[in-house]
Amino acid sequence: MQLGPYTLQNYSLFQDCKDDEVLRFLTCVMPREAHWSKGAVLHQQDHPLTDILLLLDGRLALTRIGASGQEVRAGDLETGALYGQATAFSDDQLEGFSITALTEATTLAFPAKAFYQQCANTCSAHQKVIRNMIRDLARQAKVLTNKVGYLSAGSLRGKIALFLLQEGIDTPAGDPFTLRYNREEMAEALAVARPSLSRALTQMKEEGLIDYDRKVFRILDPTALEVMT
Repeated sequence: MQLGPYTLQNYSLFQDCKDDEVLRFLTCVMPREAHWSKGAVLHQQDHPLTDILLLLDGRLALTRIGASGQEVRAGDLETGALYGQATAFSDDQLEGFSITALTEATTLAFPAKAFYQQCANTCSAHQKVIRNMIRDLARQAKVLTNKVGYLSAGSLRGKIALFLLQEGIDTPAGDPFTLRYNREEMAEALAVARPSLSRALTQMKEEGLIDYDRKVFRILDPTALEVMT
């Protein structure tokens, strides 16, 4: 189903939904579409967030001002991301991050009750969308678990080894696989400085442990990488 230029079934929230099911769901819950210019603040840290946001287009940054007054960038949201479930379903609904548009962006805001209260007809549209939302929440939890693993890996080389082993988990040793991250995003995921990451990758390549060209990597010695973790 089209919503302006957007085909909603291309987003994980509406996976496996037919046009008429998407239409029934939207008619029932009445989400709010909003367009944001680059630099616009969608939400302020420590304010209630009662909606769940679907990012139709663009890129958003999650930032937080710490006790020291320094702003920390916790991550980015890409097109298709669903955000706000944990906050909207919590008791106080206070969101811990500010949300800022890194590019022009378009969002759909759904009231949280749309995902825990089915319509009177208990239609298939609600069942499918709720299932997809839970699946997305589980994926986010897995990403967070992986990030905790990177942070607990110890050395920088250990973090890189764990990261690459997980990214290439379905790829046979020596075969190429493409990362979802550029170097800056990889450094952010591992909570390390980008220059330090680049030096460590270069050393591991020179030692014959890995090979890479931009985002395309090959793990040449998986046993050695597993020992590092």
